[in-house]
This record gives sequence, structure tokens and C-alpha cells, in this order.
Amino acid sequence: MKTKLIALALIGGGIVGTPAAAEDIAITYQDLDLATEKGQRILQHRIDKAARKVCGYDEQRTGTRIRPWETDRCYALAKADGRRALATLVLKQRLKA
Repeated sequence: MKTKLIALALIGGGIVGTPAAAEDIAITYQDLDLATEKGQRILQHRIDKAARKVCGYDEQRTGTRIRPWETDRCYALAKADGRRALATLVLKQRLKA
């Protein structure tokens, strides 16, 4: 099984860390106020949903319910990238205020 490299592109602030072989998925956040806990929580949910999709985390597998370790690793790395991007966005927004 081929390991996927992930890049979560957060649209609106231009945060992209895209290796050449990465699969991109855009996550919008212009409609959110990232200065609030609610806005941050919603963006975290969107990041989680995107990471699940791009890593195939919720795909049904024939013959087993055990998820491949590559899928778990992909999901964990994508979530970590998303958390870093979210922290950067929140910091930038606070510095503008």
C-alpha cells in the first residue's frame, strides 16, 4: 500500500505546505471568526473531516475491520499539520487586532 503525503490547504489565508507528491484538499475558513473558541472548534472539525477524507480513514475494507497503519499515520500527520496551520492563523489574526 502506498503511503500518501498530505497537504491541507487552508483557503483564505494562503497557508499551504505542499510537497510535489501531496494530495491537496482545500478547507475554507473565511466565514469563521478564529478569534472565538467556536470558530476555532468549527475549523478543527473541518480539518478533521478533510484529513479523514484524504487519508481514506473511514473507507470500508473487505475482510477486515482493522485499519492499515499507513492510514492511521496519514491521519495523525494530517491532523498535526492542520493544528499547526490553525495555530498560525489564530496568531496572525491576534497580531492584526
